[in-house]
Amino acid sequence: MQVKQFQSLTSASPLRIGVLGGSFNPPHSGHVHLALHALKALNLDYVVWLVALGNPFKESSDMASYAVRYALTQRMVGHHPRMMVTNIEQRIKKNYTRDVLVHLQRFMPQHHFIWLMGADGAAGLMRWQKAQQMMHHVPIAIFDRAPATHGALRSCFALRYPSQRVAQPRHLGRGGTPAWSYVFMPRHPMSATYLRKTLGTDAFV
Repeated sequence: MQVKQFQSLTSASPLRIGVLGGSFNPPHSGHVHLALHALKALNLDYVVWLVALGNPFKESSDMASYAVRYALTQRMVGHHPRMMVTNIEQRIKKNYTRDVLVHLQRFMPQHHFIWLMGADGAAGLMRWQKAQQMMHHVPIAIFDRAPATHGALRSCFALRYPSQRVAQPRHLGRGGTPAWSYVFMPRHPMSATYLRKTLGTDAFV
């Protein structure tokens, strides 16, 4: 893991850090929209973009290489003073989200991490490897995304942890775990699927 990547997070005071994971194939303005809203709605100090090695629930045939996806993500958000991009998943050779988050917590135990994800991914969250263990390590913020609102709020995840839902997103992470919150925000039309269909994967190489 590159320590230099996290030099800005070495504050002695506890920081609230949102971790936005994804394949980012490619990253786009909708991801930036979510990250900016997360900074405000959750009162975060930083958002760390975690570029995943892959996604077991998506076709890999149109997946750009890791190097390309990582470079594009850096190019998109590297200039923002409260955002950073990490390739930690590639470096520690772990692709289970729970294991990566545990690694971050051990590396920076003084800080508080919150997992950030879109509503479209929440419906399948309980199918993730080590999903329940992950719930006990970090709180989760789920961001509204059409047309997945109903599916996310009626998902196995939401129905299994109804009493752990935190009504006010800014309070997420200030108590114990499990804990989650659903964050409503202005809708954004862009998606990676749309970009790949209209521009083709060669546009990102």
